[in-house]
Amino acid sequence: MISQEDANRQAYLEEARELLNDLEASLLELEKTPDDTDLLHKIFRALHTVKGSGAMFGFDDVAAFTHDVETVFDRVRNGLLAVNSQLLDLSLRACDHIRRLLDTDADLDLDRLADGRALLEGFRAFGGMETEEVVHPVAPTAAAEPEPAGQPLIYRLRIRPQAEMLATGNSPLHLLADLGDLGVCVPYVHVGGVGSLAELDPEACLCWWDCIIRTTSSRQELNDVFLFVEDECDLTIDLLDDGCALADAAVHKRLGEILVERGDITFDDLQAALASQRRLGDILTQQGLVDPPKVDSALVEQKAMHDLRQPPLHVPAQAPDRCGEKATSSIRVAADKLDALVDLVGELVIVQAQIRQAMEERGDAHMRGLAEHLER
Repeated sequence: MISQEDANRQAYLEEARELLNDLEASLLELEKTPDDTDLLHKIFRALHTVKGSGAMFGFDDVAAFTHDVETVFDRVRNGLLAVNSQLLDLSLRACDHIRRLLDTDADLDLDRLADGRALLEGFRAFGGMETEEVVHPVAPTAAAEPEPAGQPLIYRLRIRPQAEMLATGNSPLHLLADLGDLGVCVPYVHVGGVGSLAELDPEACLCWWDCIIRTTSSRQELNDVFLFVEDECDLTIDLLDDGCALADAAVHKRLGEILVERGDITFDDLQAALASQRRLGDILTQQGLVDPPKVDSALVEQKAMHDLRQPPLHVPAQAPDRCGEKATSSIRVAADKLDALVDLVGELVIVQAQIRQAMEERGDAHMRGLAEHLER
């Protein structure tokens, strides 16, 4: 009986060969229409899938070789390089070389190594990158973190994998790790659909995620992380901060604003809930307007937005003044952090009043002492 791993590898081989056929057809079409942006995106996606799935299923030599080809086409589709006969010739020869790498019966001979080395040097020279000696095809190593290209942006990603994603060999944890490579990522996992242990299907993906990420990468680069699972995952990407929001007085979003913005509740529901003096999250969940995990997720997003937007606190060291005494130290705190503190103190006062009212109704002497201590 064939193992699941062997079945997955065989499925990859079939898919990769189909992708290579499509890739060759696209390259021939690109020769006629070199400015076709959609065609360039299609070629890049095919290379990305061959590389990503190859690394996932153990075809490290395929992933390593395709990595440099993909990098060049990424620069082409972003307008940094132009399509010419040299690129098309290298790319068509690369398709043939990848087929040879996929042929598991072929020996790793010197001719194949030499062909791969020559092609990689050609692609690197075309892309304006330094060439390097290739002795043996290996898996691509993590690239050094790029210098920030501009103002960091903050995005929200809502990632809903379909239940059958795991059966194809894909893992949402790998996707989250790839997002973490692009910037500072704060994920929140929703597990409400998992159910009891007795009913659990270990081969089904029953979780989904809300993520906040601060990154210098573009929306397209974030979307590219999910290229080869686009049919197995529902994805939405929203820009929360374009780098100019720090000057906006409304930069600090409250819990209700986040829930309304994400479509978890309606604005009318929010307004009705605000008429009460209880904590907003408790109000919404007790009224059945929103699930507790969504409130927790929004609170995580609220805190993440605060943390990602704030510069580190500056605490001057104490230094002797002119009289030899230590000068008084000071601390700078962002204004919206003070706003958040005021909000929390307001909620604390409300809770304290509710405790006193409950104490008066119950006449509990022990509770009276605690309430008076809280008031002080």
